[in-house]
Formats: sequence, C-alpha cells, structure tokens
Amino acid sequence: MLSDNTGLKDSTFSEQIDRDLIREMIKETGAPGTLFGRGFELDEKKEEQLTIIQEKMEEDLTMLKDSDKYKDRWKKYEEITKDGLQRGRLLSFVFPPIWLVDSNNNNTPVRKIMIQRGNGKETAGVEVPTDIYSLAYYSSVAEHLKEYTTTSSDQLYKRSTSFLHKNLSAAGKYLSERGFLEKNKK
Repeated sequence: MLSDNTGLKDSTFSEQIDRDLIREMIKETGAPGTLFGRGFELDEKKEEQLTIIQEKMEEDLTMLKDSDKYKDRWKKYEEITKDGLQRGRLLSFVFPPIWLVDSNNNNTPVRKIMIQRGNGKETAGVEVPTDIYSLAYYSSVAEHLKEYTTTSSDQLYKRSTSFLHKNLSAAGKYLSERGFLEKNKK
C-alpha cells in the first residue's frame, strides 16, 4: 500500500459517503450468482456514490503520481507500458494484468522483464516497486468504477456483479488506508 498517508481528512467527502449504502452494495454484489438487473440494481443513488468514490480516488491518485516521490518512476512505468501495449506485447484479460509484477520491494527500478510461463514460453512483463504497483492497481480500480457510472443499464443488464464487488472493496481499502474514511469498527 502507499505508505505516505498524508492524513488528508476530507470532511466534505466523509459527509457525502453513505457508508451503509456502500456496505449494502458490497454485500449485494458479492452474493454468488448476482447479476445486474437480477439481484442488483444500479440506481441513481448508487451511481452517485460510485461517482463520489471514483472522483476522490482519481484526485488523490493524480496528486500522488505528480508528487516528487513517485513522479519519475510513474513516468517510466507509463512509458514502458505504453510501448508494450502499442507493440501488442502486454496483453491480459485478467485484473490485475499478469504482465504487471510487484517486486515486493520499494527500491526496485521500474523495468521490462520476461516472465516464464508454465508452458515453457516467455512473455513480456513490467516489474515495478510495490508502491508503483499500488498506484497502478488503484488507478485501474478508479477507472473501472468510472465505467460503471458511464455504462447504460441496458449494457450492464445480466452481467455479473463480481467485478464491481472486487473494485468497491478495493476502493474502500484504499480510501481507509489513505485516511479519507475511518476504518470499520467491529
């Protein structure tokens, strides 16, 4: 996780969030077999909550990416990723992408690597320090949440809600750990 929690308590954000509704959404979307329009409805109020969460994440992530601590490494990550995607070398249909490798160390440089696959073949990858991995992961979460608010109900109808569940859960973790939400009290 991104360790430089700035303690950016935002009372306006906290007041806008309906934590009970978010918990309900997480519970509903996580139920086995739940589909949009069949067990889960993304109504106007839920869309509004997703928009508030997504915008706060995007705002904070942009600030982090532009900060002196991350700026150069994030730029290198974007350059390598853009090049790999343009060449068709960094393809993945899973989230997070299989080509993105967390080095489990914040001192590792961002670099291109070759990943060994079980079939004896190699595929291109990008190894990044843990903090850049977190920035990339949570940036994807924010992008996915935005897609739900810009996609029509007709297009979502009968699609699984499991991906929304995963992204909402990740967003809650991010916002709590960054200090925007108080952690759940049990």
